Order: sequence, then C-alpha cells, then structure tokens
Amino acid sequence: MTAKSQPHMAFARPEDAIDALQALYAEAVASLRAALDRYFDTGVPPSREERTRYRYPQLRVTYLPEGVQPTNRRAFAKFPTAGTYTSTVTQPEAFRAYLLEQLRPLMSEYHAKVEVGMGTQEIPYPYVFERGDELGRGTVTAAELARFFPVPLLASVGDEVADGLFQIEDGAPRPLALFDAVRVDYSLLRRLVHYTGTDWRDVQSWILLTNYHRYVDQFIRWGLEAVRSGSYERLLLPGSEAITAQTGEAEADAIIAHAPWHRYQMPAYHVTTPDRQGVTLVNIGVGPSNAKKHHRPSRRPAAALLADGRPLRRLAAIPAHRRLCPRSWLSAAGSDPGRAGADRHSDPGAGRGATSIAGGGGPRHRRPWRVVEAALCAPARW
Repeated sequence: MTAKSQPHMAFARPEDAIDALQALYAEAVASLRAALDRYFDTGVPPSREERTRYRYPQLRVTYLPEGVQPTNRRAFAKFPTAGTYTSTVTQPEAFRAYLLEQLRPLMSEYHAKVEVGMGTQEIPYPYVFERGDELGRGTVTAAELARFFPVPLLASVGDEVADGLFQIEDGAPRPLALFDAVRVDYSLLRRLVHYTGTDWRDVQSWILLTNYHRYVDQFIRWGLEAVRSGSYERLLLPGSEAITAQTGEAEADAIIAHAPWHRYQMPAYHVTTPDRQGVTLVNIGVGPSNAKKHHRPSRRPAAALLADGRPLRRLAAIPAHRRLCPRSWLSAAGSDPGRAGADRHSDPGAGRGATSIAGGGGPRHRRPWRVVEAALCAPARW
C-alpha cells in the first residue's frame, strides 16, 4: 500500500494526533533525504512509488454537531459551520504546544473527530535541509534535481485563505489553517533565514522592528546586561553568533565586532529564554516590502486553526479595501506602508513596487490604518 492510498487514522486524544503528525513528517523527510543522498552518490533517481512518500502530513478535523452548537468568546478554535476542515502541517514537533492549544477545545467542547494521514502536497527538496549547504555536493545541478524531486513552486505558495480569497467548492473540505505547510516552509525555512541570518527557531515571542542602526547598538548593550544579570539565556547575533553569561567581556566585544550582520538584508538579534519568551529585534532597513510583510507573519505557528482571530466565515463578503489582513504593524506616519501607491479600491497586495514604497506613494495615496484593523491585526506578540 502506497503512502497516497493509506487511510487517515482517527485519534481520541490530541496528543496522539500530534505524535502521528510528527511520525509521518519525520518519515517523509528521512525518505526524501535518503533519496537525495543516493542520487548524489550514485545518480539513481527515486521511483514513482518512492516519490509518493515525500508528502506533508495532513490534519483533518470533522465537526458534525448534534443538538445545540457550543458558544464561546474565543476568536480561534471554534467552528463557523459544520463540515470537514483540513490542512497540511510542517514541523509539527516545533509547533506541538500551539497545536495542542488549538485541538484540545475542538475535541473537548465540540467533540470533533480528528484524523491524521498523508496529504497530497509534496515537500520541496530544499526544505529538508537546514542550511542548504548539503546541496552543494558533486556536480549535480539544480536542473537535474528538478527532474526527479519536488521543487518549490511560487504558484503553490499563497495567502488566499488569510486574504479571504479562497473559494470553497461544494463538498470539498474547508481550510483548517490560514497557511498550509508549503507556505510555512517557504517563509520559515528559507525566506526568514535568508533575510535575517537567523535560525527560525531562535525567533522569540516578542518582536521589535527598527530601521535605525543606533537602536541595534542600544539593543545589544541592553542584551549584554540582561544576559549577564541572568534574566535571559543568550544574546544571539546574525549568523547565529552567541553570547552567554560565561562569555568574557573581551570575547563578547570580539563577537559583536565580527558578527556578519552586513551579509543580511534584515539582520535579526535575539535575547532568548528557554521557553522563547525573550525579545527579537529585526533591523528592517529599507528592504523589499514583500520580505518584511509576507514572511514575518508566518512566525505564527504552522496551523492557525480555524481563523486564529480572523473568522473565515465572513472574509469573502468583505470588500478587499476593508478586509482585515494578517500583516500587523502601524507606520510612524499613521498609514500602512504596504498600501502606499494603491488606491482605496484595489487589492491589498497591489501597489507594492519599489518605486511606490521608496517614494511613499505620495499624500494622495496614503490611507490611514483603520482603528479596528490596528486592534485586531497588530498584536505586539507573535
């Protein structure tokens, strides 16, 4: 029986469901890496049957209410309507606590049926390597790898659900999460690392954005004091350079002086705690808007189950220029920089070219950020 034909398995406890997600994901990654290693060493490509193993696990939640539907004031983990909801999941071990927080009320309050199985989304081969250096072996080219292994496709990376553009077909499952596994992998494992010079696991729950280097200097000074006082665990610099309480003063100065921050467009600095409740500072500079706005939101865990603060049931009925969006901050001028250059009736994704951003779009194009959007879409904590 191939991975594609294996049925989904139901679980009575959310912990068991996440264990199954972890096992399926680990198996898929191990199979893909083994096939890549074999191809590098012998040139033998995977068979069609082998390739069916390189897929993300899928989480499926079914709600068929009997009697009165439960009510609560949460903005997440509740059903807008009866039906089946699905999403692929990546890195389930890293997001275990978050998935448990979401699944527990769905199962205990709504008595939802939770199933786990292999999805149909293939894992692109670059996403199974942490740094990407492993791909530079021998004379194998990217074009050769693309013939036999799944590759990243921008066409499969979208924000249709979060932007309220997802079309639900009759009889088809509804989306369980704002971002599927491919979208999360694209942002976390590649874009975030590429732009910030940081392992995505090091990003803390509290995030500060700046575009002045003097604030970086102040943050580093504060971070050194916080680490030496024992309040925080480590100070991490771009390139994963680490300073701890045991690091000598001269050594710390040398690490800071030689940190390769200039190699990255938006270098990130972290003052960490074991439970990731520390602070991250990102020097966004004047980098491209799509890097700052489209990849940072996926610091949220892989499965923002059932809307996570943005109810799916009404998004499609809201005009594009009034729709709440997951990009969450206010500019110093009181306007949304990502919408500069776009008129009030255009899609939120329009008008984000380099010229319109650099020039600010002009006064005629600036539209104040709505208070309700700031309240719902601009949390200080991720």
